[in-house]
Amino acid sequence: MRVLAEVLGWEVEATYGSREGPDAVIKHVGLDGKVISVMFVESEVGHDQGNAREYFESLCRRLAEKIKDYGSEGASNIVVVAITDAPRRLSDYPRKEGDKVAKELGLEHVKEDFNFYIVPAILAKELLPAIFVRALS
Repeated sequence: MRVLAEVLGWEVEATYGSREGPDAVIKHVGLDGKVISVMFVESEVGHDQGNAREYFESLCRRLAEKIKDYGSEGASNIVVVAITDAPRRLSDYPRKEGDKVAKELGLEHVKEDFNFYIVPAILAKELLPAIFVRALS
C-alpha cells in the first residue's frame, strides 16, 4: 500500500504494533504544504473485531481526534478505509447508523463509496488504487 500511495503522490504515516491510532494515515499535500486530502486506513484482517457496533465504536474512538485535527487544519477531503475479512458484517452498520458514526467521527456525513470504504481483504490490492484516485476528487 505504501508504494502505491507514494507513486500517486501521497505521503504515508504508518502505526506499527499495538500503538493507539489508525494503522496508516495517508495524506495528499498541496504545493503550499497544506494537507488537501487525508485517508485513514484500518486493517482488521486477522483481528477479532467483535460485532459491527463494537467495531465502529472502537474505530470512532481511535479516529475522532485525528479527524478533528486534520479538519481544523483545512483538509477538505477526509476518507476512512477499513480493510477486513468480514465486509458483509461490517457494511450494513454505516448504512443504518451513518449519522451516528458521522457525529462520533466529526464528519458531516458517512457515505459508503464516497468517504467511507469497507474493503474486502481479498480485493484490497485491486480496489485501493481506485480509492486513492476517488479520494482526490
